[in-house]
Amino acid sequence: MSSRKLKLPVTSNQSDPATISRQTFIQHAHSGPLPEPAELAAFGQISSDFPERIVRMAEQEQQHRFEVQKQELAREELVARINGRNSLLGLIISLVVVAAVMAAVVLCAYYHQPWPASILGGGGLCAVVATIICGSKIKSGATKQK
Repeated sequence: MSSRKLKLPVTSNQSDPATISRQTFIQHAHSGPLPEPAELAAFGQISSDFPERIVRMAEQEQQHRFEVQKQELAREELVARINGRNSLLGLIISLVVVAAVMAAVVLCAYYHQPWPASILGGGGLCAVVATIICGSKIKSGATKQK
């Protein structure tokens, strides 16, 4: 609750110079789920169950807000777990692909095929470097958006 008085300047009445008038402006503001006690009592004068219903409604609203926040937190935890699992899965798949490409390079070199070995080795290396660079750009972009 806040209350504020604003006193306007004292003005004189133009028709009678001896008369002085003063204007006062009072502003009252209230914020919150429940009305002030005096207002709640006034509602009770209208109907005896109004104050109880107003308090019950505020309690239900607070309970609903807590439930929504709890659901949002659970959803965020689930997303974090899924993202962690996906990152680990991506690392494992990348390791398998790099190992397979390196095995193909070694086999090509063993069978005296330098061109296929160099193409597979260079292409595999470029793919790994590009994936690392693109992945870091995507992560930094996602961090900036938060």
